[in-house]
Amino acid sequence: GMTNDGITWDDIEQIANEFLSCGSDSESKGFGPYDPNWTPYGLSKALLNSLTIALARDHPTITISACSPGYLKCIFVIVISFVFIAVYIIVF
Repeated sequence: GMTNDGITWDDIEQIANEFLSCGSDSESKGFGPYDPNWTPYGLSKALLNSLTIALARDHPTITISACSPGYLKCIFVIVISFVFIAVYIIVF
């Protein structure tokens, strides 16, 4: 997987190229259902995490870190928050 301690740059590049080659048919390649608003974003974040793992492993004398800023106050997060609240209300 992408969070495997042994992941390499070649693995990361291969995953990215496989995704780019399948277009909107990402589900058949094991990437899950394609959503143009989420799939590329989510995959890019996962690949960046993989790169951080690989860099930290390959360069142990250099401090390699990654952080998540958490939720940012922007229209994207506000809209998604409302969607999650609506789904929660409908389901529960």
